[in-house]
Amino acid sequence: MIPIGVVTRNRHAVLDVTLRSLSATNLPDDQVVTVFDDGSNDQQTLDYLYSDKSVYVAAKWPTGNKHWQHMGLGNIESKTKGLGLLGKMPVVQLSKQSLGVVNASCRAFCHMVTKYGTDRGIIIVQDDVVFNPDWLERLLVAEQKPEPGRRPVGLITGCWINKKNFTKREPMTLVEGGGITAQCYYVTPAGIASVLPWAQQQHKARRGFDNKFCANVRNQADVYRMHPAVCQHMGTASMVRPNWRWNKWHSKGRVDFSARGPYPLAKYVKEFKIE
Repeated sequence: MIPIGVVTRNRHAVLDVTLRSLSATNLPDDQVVTVFDDGSNDQQTLDYLYSDKSVYVAAKWPTGNKHWQHMGLGNIESKTKGLGLLGKMPVVQLSKQSLGVVNASCRAFCHMVTKYGTDRGIIIVQDDVVFNPDWLERLLVAEQKPEPGRRPVGLITGCWINKKNFTKREPMTLVEGGGITAQCYYVTPAGIASVLPWAQQQHKARRGFDNKFCANVRNQADVYRMHPAVCQHMGTASMVRPNWRWNKWHSKGRVDFSARGPYPLAKYVKEFKIE
């Protein structure tokens, strides 16, 4: 079992779809999923995260758009109401006020390293991603097939948005420079050892987590992206890049162009193991 952490803030309706997607995929019976709250202050989000109340989780999706359909997202829909997460998985409040994506992601990562150790690796995902049924299996198979003669595999990313990604090698492609967006990061033990000293620091920057994380993994290990992608970004609005639209068919389109469905959704968020 490789622990999974989901970082979120004030987006419980989108988070509910992400967790329903995880609930419908092929995960071990003892799978642990932890939600990390970066200082949410929306009352419905707080009810969803910290209670078992029935909460309004409806969100609008552009289901009729041709790009949305082409990306295999035609079945993505939210429910009107859903039950809160209390008793289904741990929810860790990182701070009462938002830390920003850099420090929040680093704090979530370090929390998981402390709690679960480094032997199995760690998976960090964002709160607006849906997954292929076999996404985790494909990541683990890919880990065993690095480029010959290279350093250890440190990071495998499930998808890469905002880029056309012309270089293609299956099941994963080496990326020797630059950051890869952090929708789904599988950080191996080698990657943890390389990036942890940086992640343990307090950072002034509130943006650019992916660039710095990948750069620090590369101190001792290599960074790869899955090809084709094992998940797809469904965030239709970005807090970091509000002017970038998911439905632009170019490098700033905020989707992975190699990703293909299906992306199954469970009717309810399942009860994951709580340790």
